[in-house]
Amino acid sequence: MPSASAELDKGPGTFTALHLEQYTKAMHHSHDSGAGSAWYCADRATFLASDQESIVAKLSGSAAAQGWHIEPQQHEEWGASVGILHEEIQQRSGAEIEILRQALDETDLSAYSSVILEYDFRRRGLRLDCVLLAPGVLAVIEFKRSKLTPADGDQVTNYCVNLVEFHEETQRLCEEEDLIVVPILVQTQGQREKPAEIAEGFHDPPWSSILRTPIRCDSRGLGKGLRQALQQARGDTKPNRNHTTTQSTAR
Repeated sequence: MPSASAELDKGPGTFTALHLEQYTKAMHHSHDSGAGSAWYCADRATFLASDQESIVAKLSGSAAAQGWHIEPQQHEEWGASVGILHEEIQQRSGAEIEILRQALDETDLSAYSSVILEYDFRRRGLRLDCVLLAPGVLAVIEFKRSKLTPADGDQVTNYCVNLVEFHEETQRLCEEEDLIVVPILVQTQGQREKPAEIAEGFHDPPWSSILRTPIRCDSRGLGKGLRQALQQARGDTKPNRNHTTTQSTAR
């Protein structure tokens, strides 16, 4: 049985390892100071091999460093603040990191080669929980502790819209390589009564690269949701990119 990555080679666009590398670099180190950058960025193998504490440490260090002007006399206070911030991020991110690790450890999801956590989109005043990149797919993941609501769907769709409209590398890949942008909501606590909910079809232009309805799942269903995203890119579900829909209210 061919691997997911092999099947994707036959799908839309002409994604290569170079495309993935360039996008990851654009998310991690932007030349435009207003565009933002990720607090954590790694390839799949590195992410899976890293322990949770080291990932959280990188997140907290980036959170403290970005946008702060530190005078010498502030070092002691800064260090104390980092400790507080580290604890807050550890409480929030620990479960999310483990959910991601369990999903990405599945061999048929090896196509997701890049893991980007806490993308700080400063120009838009947004911070995205997680972005996963595979050939032809940009999965934008938002984690929620409680029961998922319609407002949560608007939020993650809004993140996708902002990437498509204001992030240069996302725009380029959507236009030139037929990248699709898939919003995913993950309920981290408790279990959903329904399995991962999958929607077919895409928004009207200019958001025709964005899946019309977010994929919704609990922590156990993230792997299934990510597989569905790959299938959308391959065309297994034959989505109609010209499908007439009512656009989200996200802005």
